[in-house]
Amino acid sequence: MKHSPPTRKINNVNLSKKDFLYYLSPIGPPNYPFKLDLLKRNLNNIHISLGCNFDIAINSYGTGPHQKEKIKNLIKSIDFIDNVFFHFKKGFLTQVFLDNPDNEKFMHYKYILFIMDDVEIKFMPINEAASLLKKYKTDCLSPDVTRSTHRNWVPHGLNIVNRVEIFCLLIQGTSFKKFLNMFKKTNPCFWGVDVMLGFKKFYCLVCSLFIVDHKLRNDSANHRTREK
Repeated sequence: MKHSPPTRKINNVNLSKKDFLYYLSPIGPPNYPFKLDLLKRNLNNIHISLGCNFDIAINSYGTGPHQKEKIKNLIKSIDFIDNVFFHFKKGFLTQVFLDNPDNEKFMHYKYILFIMDDVEIKFMPINEAASLLKKYKTDCLSPDVTRSTHRNWVPHGLNIVNRVEIFCLLIQGTSFKKFLNMFKKTNPCFWGVDVMLGFKKFYCLVCSLFIVDHKLRNDSANHRTREK
């Protein structure tokens, strides 16, 4: 099914290659080959959407030599990635990405796409999403997430909300520090953070016409008991 761009009338943001960062948070087993293929598809999607090169930050709890080699070779094979920042650390979710030594550096990007390793971008034109953020002046934008847990949290159309499931967020660079400060390493699955966004004065614009898919809904649950 093809989707027509819904926001052409306000598409007045055209990002350059130094404006945008793809922030993968984080990647690792199980289903590692599937996730690598998903990453490649997402990066191609973003490149077509942006029309320019861009940078990527890869947080990974896959710390074995084979896993490191696989993802480094994948990124090396993609010619539209300018700069790549690897962060390998054992742990789970916040235990990994909160310790990324480059997080402070990333705040200079105008827009940061924070995305989980099992989320596929179906339709999310980044320039249009950035245009919406500029117009409505929220901290971030979320697409509709198919196969999310709380489907009733996403009203139809375009809405500013005070809670959103954290799967794929386009975040203003100026709000990235505030975003990271809401997480704790003692709460690696960040239970409750999604419903506390408004309380923390972090507001999200949700566009139900932008679509991503949570491909491996049980992946995280199955891995909470694995040995780190």
